[in-house]
Amino acid sequence: MTQTQSKASDFMNTKQISELFQVTPKTIHNWIAAGKFPGAFKLPGGKNTAFLVPTASVEAYKKERDQSSN
Repeated sequence: MTQTQSKASDFMNTKQISELFQVTPKTIHNWIAAGKFPGAFKLPGGKNTAFLVPTASVEAYKKERDQSSN
């Protein structure tokens, strides 16, 4: 696999992330706009709300949230 290729598991969509954090997809869009998920991008030709977020960014943000809540 080349650097330009990626697996589906490398990215999460807003619905998957909203389910993980138990928030609305709108909240995830706000978090993306606020820069909480580095590397997030809008899908070309997709709906206005069609984003993919690197799974590593989601995991890093979850770890940060978990640590700050303790």
